[in-house]
Amino acid sequence: MVRKIYLHAGLPKTGTTAIQSALAKSSKVLRAEGILFPAFEENHSLPLRAFADADLRRDSRADSRVQHNAELTAARTDRWRAALNTALRESDWDRLVLSGEGISILPRARLEALRDRLGVHGGRIEVILLLRHPFFLRVSQIQQSLKGGGIIAEEIQKQAATGYFRQVVNRLAAVFGTENLRLVIYDEAVAATGGLLGTFAGLIGADPELMDVKGRQKNPRMSGLACGVLDRFNRDVPTYRDGRRSRKRSLWVDRAIRRLPGEPFALSAAEADVLRLAVEDDRDFADAWLGRQVWTTGVP
Repeated sequence: MVRKIYLHAGLPKTGTTAIQSALAKSSKVLRAEGILFPAFEENHSLPLRAFADADLRRDSRADSRVQHNAELTAARTDRWRAALNTALRESDWDRLVLSGEGISILPRARLEALRDRLGVHGGRIEVILLLRHPFFLRVSQIQQSLKGGGIIAEEIQKQAATGYFRQVVNRLAAVFGTENLRLVIYDEAVAATGGLLGTFAGLIGADPELMDVKGRQKNPRMSGLACGVLDRFNRDVPTYRDGRRSRKRSLWVDRAIRRLPGEPFALSAAEADVLRLAVEDDRDFADAWLGRQVWTTGVP
């Protein structure tokens, strides 16, 4: 049987964490079916960048200690590369699943390097990309940005840029081939029998029951109150300075703020309207690519 590599590239806020958690918890059962999910990390975003020789020292604020310590960065990079190489050399798999939403933002040169390195170990590479309703995707991304020090007004302006779906999809298609790019609508996957995990299991040729893993929600939604407090806090006391977390910001306090109760976070009508052109552009692109009307609603 010809080996196949499934490269799950996100997008962000499309249940990626839930999928990765289920894959990791089910890895031994999946392995018995010939499906390898290297579970040394649930999220393969940074390991795959290392595998493609990306410069990890330019990576985000996720771990400031590593960001500012070249020795730790090199050690972690070497460990990731070794772990991936070891897994890929094993002979008892015919399907390999790699998952990392960070794959979707890699520049073309990095994607090409990743494709070439993975191609040595497998046959066809199929890229799985989930698309969520472009308005609610943006609202979720704005909310998520607050956890990293973002400011709502600034994030709305960033999210108002057009061409998001177009740029990501065209870049992946150019590197891996249109015939190897599988676009899946997140909203439809969630509503399908078996839900998101069952849909993903079908995409990789696994028994949906193997992915039926129940666990706690790792990325709970924040209330509008929590988002408002974080927004003000991020403006008055920035979370990061010069790439390092500010000593004035307690991670414990930040996490406590995220749990403030209240109605779900939502944008005002004026804020939502700023996103209208970007949302319509993404809707039009998805419709044209898939040859059907995907979402019947735009900006509420």
